[in-house]
Order: sequence, then structure tokens, then C-alpha cells
Amino acid sequence: MRVGFATSSIRLPLSGNANYAALLGGMSQVARFRDGALVHVEQMIQELAQLRRGHGVHAEDLPTRLGESLRRACGIDPDENSAAARQKLIDHISAMVEALPPDLRLAVQSAYALPPASQARFLKDRMAWLGERIDRDPRTATRRVQAGLGLLAERMTRTTTDRPFGAGDHAPDGWYVNRLRAVLRLTTDPVQLMEERVIVAARDALAEVPVSWSVPGDLDLPGDTRVDAELIYGGELVRSSGRSTPTTWAGSIKLPRLLNVGERHEYHVRISTVGRRYFRPCYVISPCRRCDEFELRIKFDTAAPPRRVWCLSGVPDLGNDRTVPRGSEVRVDSAGEITLQFPNPRRGLNYGVRWVP
Repeated sequence: MRVGFATSSIRLPLSGNANYAALLGGMSQVARFRDGALVHVEQMIQELAQLRRGHGVHAEDLPTRLGESLRRACGIDPDENSAAARQKLIDHISAMVEALPPDLRLAVQSAYALPPASQARFLKDRMAWLGERIDRDPRTATRRVQAGLGLLAERMTRTTTDRPFGAGDHAPDGWYVNRLRAVLRLTTDPVQLMEERVIVAARDALAEVPVSWSVPGDLDLPGDTRVDAELIYGGELVRSSGRSTPTTWAGSIKLPRLLNVGERHEYHVRISTVGRRYFRPCYVISPCRRCDEFELRIKFDTAAPPRRVWCLSGVPDLGNDRTVPRGSEVRVDSAGEITLQFPNPRRGLNYGVRWVP
């Protein structure tokens, strides 16, 4: 489904090291979580560095190494059990590293023993593996990890706070998306999609926003196929008969009041798509405007779980063969669910999930 955005051991240095200061431009960067708590980039780097020891994210004592900044960034509650905390951390970091340059992405994956990197038990062995892959010695491999952790920390802290609208931001029709939370339910027939969006006006007197949802039209669909949408709250949903087709719902949401620059509005939509047997094993968004945060949850049928699931983060082309891995592999939990976060998805690229039934 596609959603339109017409819409010796090797040690890493911790905070205070001159190399980290260079990564941060020689200054201490500070962001603020949505609950008001401050987070320093150097603190996030320190907490990320603690995780690479031993077996990385698979270490038995991992939950005890999680600092407060990491817990907040990954949405890990204080009373979360070890298994749930570990999975949230793995899912969050796996999604974040997809936006890093390929060499630094592999370096961070090696540090944490994340696929497709080495799963070796000890950090020094994973650094040796990384050195062989990049044709460098282990010390150079370690420096790549250090650089990758710096960029990863910047990404994780940059998404904790809202930023003002800038001249370089793209907001056609005078609005952009601050937050999109999508829940895809593959346990219903037809498949249902729930979306909660928080939008922000980039001009005065914003009265409506265009929206669209679609499924691929090349499937062998029954004649009565129809994508339907229902607005749970947040305005009035108006369907465009000229732009809509059986496989595409297109129209607009009339806002309950005019929005001026900087004002926010939240709405919740439920979309009924096609029957489960016809639903293509792929869900992606491709933003055409600024989007600060995209969170995706998928509920699979535990009686028929997918064989493999991949996270797609910033993929320019989905390709024709949908069984070919295109991102980091994601594990489905015992309840048949996955949760992924995509901070600041870029225009024109694809973000979401692909799976093999």
C-alpha cells in the first residue's frame, strides 16, 4: 500500500574526548524532549557508546546499560520488561542507521552486532570483521564507528524537539506534517489503516488540506474493490469524484477553523483498503512535503506471521522483485507486531516496510 502526502580490547572514547568535540562542531549541542527534559548530544553519544561492548544489543545486561536519554528517545518506559526494552532499542536504532552513509551505517551495525554486520560475541572480533570489509585496520574501523555514533546521536537528538519552519522547507498548499502515526491492521478483512496526523500551517487562513490513499492498481482485484476513508475526528472529509478511483481515495479535509502560521491541527482517519488475500506485502509513504516524524505500527496475524520483514528507510526505488531485501531486517514480536520510527523522512524517498508472507 502507498500513502500519498498530498500529503587488546578495542574501546570507544566517551564524552569529553576531543574527537567527539570535533564531530559536534566544537560546541555542546542541546535539544529538548517533548516532555520538556533537556538532552545533550554528548550525553547521547556516551550512552550509545556504552551499548557496543560485549555482544552489543544482544548482551544479557543490555537493559542495565540503557541511559535516560536513550530510554526517552526509544520510547522505553521505566517499568518496561527486558525483552520489550531490547526490541524497542533494536527497532529504533535499526531505523535510524538506515539514513547514515553506507560506510558509517555498516560501522554502527558492526558495533552493535546488528545484521547484516557480524554477529560475533566480542567487539574486537566485530571490529576485525569490519576492518576486513572496508580494507582497513581495526583502529580505522573503530574510528568509523566513532564517526557513525556521532551522526546517530545527532539524528536521535534532532528528532526530540520541534523546529521552526524555515525557508528551505517544502510546504505546498501552505502546510506540513509535524507527526504522522500510522497503524496497519493485517488482522482485519479488508485490511485497515489508521492514521493520526498533526499538521502545522505555513501560511495564514489555511482552510483545508488535500489527502489521498491508494493501493496498487495492477493487482487482480475483484470488481467491487473500493478504498474507503472515514474521518474519526478533526474536520470534514470531502471526497473528490474526479480524482478518486476504485483503488485511490482522493479529496480533502475541511478544517473546523482557519489556521494561521505556526498553528497546529490534529486529525484521525480510518481507511479500509482491499481484502487480505489481495494486499501487496508492502506499506510505504513517499513524502512530498516536510514531515518531522513518521511512526509506523503493523499488526500481523499471529496465525500466519510473515517469514521475513524489512525496514525501508529512505529507499529511492522499491524495485520490481519484492522478495529482494532492501533494508534492515525487522523481527516481529510474539503479539505479531512491529513498531518503527522514521525521523525527518525526506521528500521523494520511500519509508515503510516490506515483508514476505
